[in-house]
Order: sequence, then structure tokens, then C-alpha cells
Amino acid sequence: MPKETERLANANSKALSEFDLSFSPKDTDADPDVLRDWAEDMSNLSMRILGRSGDLGGDFDKTAINYTEAIQWKVKDQSSYNRSLWEDSAYAVNYCKGETKSFAEEVENFKNERDDLIEEWIESVKAAINKKEAEEKDGDDPDYRGGIVTGIPRESVAQSQLEKDLKNLREKDKKNWENFIDAAEEHGSRLSEGPSPENVKRLVDEGHVAWSAYNIKGKEAPIPVSPDKAPEHAKALDPYLGKDGKEPDAQYYAAIATLQAITNKENKILEHSKNHKKSIKYLEKFYSQLEGQSPSLKLPHYLAEDKNQVPSLQTYADGILILSNEDYGGGIEKLPQSIQNVSMGPMAVQERDDTSSYFEGEWKNDIPSFGNLMSESTEAIEGGTVFSTYTTQAMGRGLDNGIIPGGETKENDIRNILDMSLRNENSNKNVLESGSLESNPLYDREKILSGLFTHEWNDDGKTVAGLTDWISRDAGGNEEEQERAGRAAYNLIDALTDENTDLPEELRNTGVTIEVESEKYDDKKEVSDAAFTQVNGELGGSLAKIFFSRLEDFTLNDVVDEKKGFATVRDVNAENHPDFKIGDKAVHAGTEQKIGFVELIAHNKDLAPNIMTSVDMKERDLLDSYLKGEGGEEYTPQSAARLRAVADEALINSFEKKLDNENEARAKVKELSLNSYNSITAGGGAAVGIANPPAGAAIAGISQLLRDPFTDFTEYAIKEGESGDYNNAKEKIGDKYITEEDIEKFTMEDRTQMQEHVYIQSLQSFQERDILTKEDLEKNNILDKEGNLEISPAGTTATFGAIRSDIMENIGKESAEDLGNRIKKEDENMKSVIDEYISQYEKRYDGTALKKSEENED
Repeated sequence: MPKETERLANANSKALSEFDLSFSPKDTDADPDVLRDWAEDMSNLSMRILGRSGDLGGDFDKTAINYTEAIQWKVKDQSSYNRSLWEDSAYAVNYCKGETKSFAEEVENFKNERDDLIEEWIESVKAAINKKEAEEKDGDDPDYRGGIVTGIPRESVAQSQLEKDLKNLREKDKKNWENFIDAAEEHGSRLSEGPSPENVKRLVDEGHVAWSAYNIKGKEAPIPVSPDKAPEHAKALDPYLGKDGKEPDAQYYAAIATLQAITNKENKILEHSKNHKKSIKYLEKFYSQLEGQSPSLKLPHYLAEDKNQVPSLQTYADGILILSNEDYGGGIEKLPQSIQNVSMGPMAVQERDDTSSYFEGEWKNDIPSFGNLMSESTEAIEGGTVFSTYTTQAMGRGLDNGIIPGGETKENDIRNILDMSLRNENSNKNVLESGSLESNPLYDREKILSGLFTHEWNDDGKTVAGLTDWISRDAGGNEEEQERAGRAAYNLIDALTDENTDLPEELRNTGVTIEVESEKYDDKKEVSDAAFTQVNGELGGSLAKIFFSRLEDFTLNDVVDEKKGFATVRDVNAENHPDFKIGDKAVHAGTEQKIGFVELIAHNKDLAPNIMTSVDMKERDLLDSYLKGEGGEEYTPQSAARLRAVADEALINSFEKKLDNENEARAKVKELSLNSYNSITAGGGAAVGIANPPAGAAIAGISQLLRDPFTDFTEYAIKEGESGDYNNAKEKIGDKYITEEDIEKFTMEDRTQMQEHVYIQSLQSFQERDILTKEDLEKNNILDKEGNLEISPAGTTATFGAIRSDIMENIGKESAEDLGNRIKKEDENMKSVIDEYISQYEKRYDGTALKKSEENED
């Protein structure tokens, strides 16, 4: 049974039992993958008809060939066969292939919409059941709508809402089905009509047929790129463009065919450098003519004042991006003037030409049409680096000084533009890099970032997160990608934490008031003057992933200012750090920069827990390396301490902003510490019955955070494991393992608690690796009555510490094979090894959070 079908059945089962309701969206047996296989079979048949069996599955439809060479039957006598019949047969089969691919897309769209409706139903059922339970709980309340008042039953809110949701879903399902049936009938009609010019042009326009039509039919089909033809093609399109353009016909599709051939993502024409010059020249002439014939010389308005006013808008948008791209020989200077103006903004235009009359009002009027145009561009096609950089900077500066949104410009228009400009990662690097040669010197980096980051985006910052999303991903890429991502990571940290500018304060206090959905880490329901990572959670998640991808960099010691940046790790550090080797590079930032960056992320209460969890995971990873004899005896524990100190200080600072009280802030950080220990422990053992605990392994846990920085690790462990009960796990986190009492000072306000911190990590690590057996734990009364690891047995903290020490002393030479070569002397035991680790840990931790705590006590 397909996964969605099974989930629908489960949801319907619950809805029927609780509300006597069910949802059964219409479905089709058509399979898009099967249809595409059929299309491929037709393509092969077409090649066989042409005698091109060697091209089966090849590039016949994706690259141009001389049409006179299309038929390759070895026939001595031309009169022995009718060439045109072979061409017509291959052309017809090729057309059927295109229509089949087109229908496969319709089937896929239908099924995707159906899956979305199923997901909506599942969520509605969940919400209704939760509401019903709440109604039943509050049944004695006279205000309860689902209870009995003076003997008169009232309608259940849960029942009513679910019925309303179901009605809405059924209407959507009906529309989805009708659209699908209409599409199926239209495809059937076109197949009956055959490869008419109009039908073939439709397939060409939508990318289902590329060069194969020309390759088979020659002059009767779309032609190869010819720059001299560009003005002629643009002029031929004029009757169809603008608000009053006529409906497209065969002439329209003939005029746009070459543009489509260049921009079609399935084509390989731009993969060959020999085609770049001709293609760019064609595009330059084509768009120059289009702008020249557009009213008021405004190309964006001519094409997209209304998104639906021009057919094939995607093709026009993609052509502009290709023309702007330096990789193909294009550039911003080759674009029509109206496109340059709206992408650069009035300040830059006036600086370039002091006679320009392009001012803010005109810019705001142009942005919506430009946004409509760019919203239709293909996601896989990037604009040029300079064009993208100038565009992002102009949008950021306009947001910062309050020019936009405003006038005709709405937020959605800005997001459509940024969605395009942020595809180019080299451009994103330039925006983050102060003084980049490809950046606009008129636009200050801090002002740009303030505009982009502090605006309250209605998509939670998802679009603008494109500026930084790639940094964590490319951290694991090839050498060039790592270099670019590393430089960008440092420049981002530098910009966001530079207290010589107003940006850090603007990011911490955006002036935006937000409603919080949960009180798990914040007692307030409303947060005023929220930080930007609270206002734009998706952006906060993007920055969190950068931190998670650079945890090892945050363990390195400080460097002098001139050594900051993305640079080679010093040999002495690389030799003594288990995560680095000679020649590796890392982001070198100062302690205050690191603290400031993590603090900004931690202002988002949904990310703060996983900052602590990730740090705990990395500490466990470093501790394991230390026990195995990897890394320097001094540098490895000191590295862990540096990371923990940064996290503790950052979290305390973030909570101080919200609570204006350091003691309360420390209490909140203690709570996060508790949850961090317990999430990992719960995910790692018998308490929740998980066979292969992903959260029990530091590296696996960090990898999961890179996939989803908002991961709830207890829930994640339950989902990934073979069995387990989420509520039971949550209960154990609250009642077992480390308790509030035991963790009273686990923000390490004194050295005793710092020692306890390392002891706990050690015990958890030993238990996970089976170095501590169940018998060891039972003997020391560290198992609860159910046989689960209980880190906090009855007794005082001192007793707890004594028990841990006793266990450590019993782990000696017999465990050396499991622990590497760290135990070297016969009289050594694990307690002496851990005590040495703690002594080195202490040397680096007391430089920040611990030192500050003790100063406060004085």
C-alpha cells in the first residue's frame, strides 16, 4: 500500500470513529513514470524510423543537427523510398512522444495536488481530535460549546470545524479532478488532430519537444540560432505582447522558437562555449528591439505588467538571465536599459549618469512588473554575478531606508526578485563581503543586511534565507565551493557582530512585535522588539545550520585580527585537534564574534535548544576522540571547553535581552542544558526502546541538525527507531536522567559543576559504547527500577559525584582496547584520565562564562 494511501486510511479510521466523517479524494491509475517510459519508447521508435538506432536515448531532441542528415538509412537509390513519408512518420511519432510527456506532467501535477489534499485532511483530523479531547476535558464549563447546557446539546466545535474542512477539501478535490479531466481531453484532442503547427509550437514552448522537430523537418520546424534574425523575431512578436496583445498562433511560436531553443533547460546549446557568442548576440539584439518597441521604453511593463498578459513569459525571463550571465559572455551592461535601472535602483543609476531622471517613485512603479517577470524564470537558471549582486543590494537598501515596500510595490514583488537574484552563490558571497569588486560601492553592506534581515517577511524569511542557505551546504563541497562558503561564513559573522556599526543592535532589536506559539522556553506570549531570528525563523534556521556546519571551527583558539577570516589552520593546532589535519582551512573568528553570532541565533527559542544540543554532541565527539587517543592531550579538552564557553555565554546574553535579569537568564540556560542532556540520553538508549539511536551518535545528530535545525530529538529518535512511545519518552525526559535539582548549576557557575558536566558526558558515552555494562550500573545503583540508565540517583550531588568516581576507577587497563591508548600506566584508571581531561577543560572554560559568573558573585 502506498505511503499516502496508508496515511489516508489511518486518518479516515480515526475520523470515522470520532466524528463519522471520511475523505476519499479521486485518483487515477495513470502513472507519470510509466507515461514517460512510453514517451521514451516512442522516441526510440522515431529514431528507428530514421535509421538512427545508435541515437536511442541520445541527444537527438536536445541538440541541433543538419536536418538533411536526420535519415541515415543506407539506401543507394533515392527513388527507392519516399523521403517525406519517413520524415512525416518520424515527426508524428516524435509529436506523440511530446504529448505523452506533457500528459505525464499533468498526471504528476494531479497526484501532487491530491497528496497535498490528503496531508491537509490528516492535519485537520489531528486538530479535531485534539480539540475534542479539550472539549471533553472542559465539559463542565458553562461556556463549553460541546457540552450540555439546560438540557440543550450544543454543536461540537471540533465536529463543526472538521465538517467545514472536509467540505472545503471536497471542493478542492472536485476542482483538481475537473482540471485533470479537462487536461486529459485536451491531450486526446491534440493527439487526434496530429502535429499541426500550433500543436507542435505548444510542445516547443513548454519544453516537451526541443530540437528534434527541426532535426526531422528542417525549415518547417524551429530554426537554429541566427543573431541577424533576432530583430525580425522581436518585431514579429509585437502584436502579441502588451496588455492588448492578440492570442498566440503559429506565427507567434515561429518567432519565439529560437529564444525557446536557447533558454530551454533541456537543451545543451549553452553547454558548448562555441555557441555562447552567437547566443548572447542573438539575445542582446532581441531584447534591444523588444525594449525599443515597448511603450515608454519599459520592457518589464511590456512583458509582465500583468503576469498573464504574455504567453511563454518564462522564456522571456530566462533569456534575460542568460543575457546577464558572464559565464556565457553576457553581463549587466548588455541588458536593456529599463532592466538595468530596476535592478540597480535609482541611487546607482544616478551615480552612473548624473543626468538620469530615474527616481524612487519610478523605481517603485517598475518593481512589480519586474517581479512578475522574474517570478516566471526557471529556478535552475541563474542571472549574472554583477546583475544578481546589484539586484540584491538594491532591494536590501530600499528595504532599509523604507522606500519599499510602498507605492505600487508589495512584499511579494520584492520576494519574487530576490528569489531570482539569490540563486547566484558568487553574488551572495559578494553581498556578504565588504568591498567586493563586483559589489556596488554605493550600497553599504550593513545597511543591505539590515534591510533584508530585519524586515518582517510573510514567508518567515524563507526567500531571503537564500542569501545564506548555501553556506552550510557548500562547507562539504569541492575545494572551490569550500573556499567560497568559508569566506562567506566569516564575512557574515563579521558583519552581524561588528559593534562598530549599528547592525548588531538593529538585529537584536528590530522593532517588530511577534506572538510566540509556545511557552516552552519563554514565559511571555508576546515578544516586543524581537530579534531578527525570532521575526524570520527560516532565516534563523539558515544561520543555525552555518553554526552546526562549523562547530569544529568554533573550537579553535583566537587569532590576531589580521589572521581572522577563512584561513589555513596553524600546524600546531591541526596536529593536536582531532578534526583537522595539516593544510585544512577553517573560519577564524574572535571569541566575541563567535558569541555574538550564536547569541543572534539563540534569540529564536525554537533554535536555542539545539544550539545546546549540538554543542553537547560536539563535546561528546571530542571526548570520544580524546579517550581513543586522538588529538592532543591538552588541545582536545580545551577545544571542547572553548565551544561550551561560547554557547553558554551566547545563550545567557540572549535570555538577558528577553528577561533583563542575568539570574533568570541563567535559569533558562540551565533548562536548555537539562533538555540537551536528556534529549541525547533518551534518544540513545533503552528508555524509549530504540534499536539504532541516531541521536546517541554525535555525528549523526549534527547531520540531522544540518537537515532540519528545528529537530525535536526525542521525536526524531522515536520516528527513526523501530519502536517507542513519544509521550513515554517525554515523560522520562521530565522525570528521569538528569533532574532540575542535579543540574542546578549546570551553566557551570563553579568548577565543581564543570567537573560534573564532564563526568555526565563520560558516563553517557561509556554506556552508549558498552564500556559500562548493565551490571556495572546496577552495582552502583544507577539503574532505575525498569532497568534504564538513571543519571541522577537518590542522594546528594556529592554522593552522586562519589559514585561516578567509583565507576571511573573501575574502568582500567581491561578497557584499553575500547578506549584507544589514552590509559598508558598500569596504575591509571579512567578517573585519572577524565580528571586530566577536566584540568585541561578548565583552562579554557574559565575565560568567559565561568569567569563572568564568579565576577558577579563578587
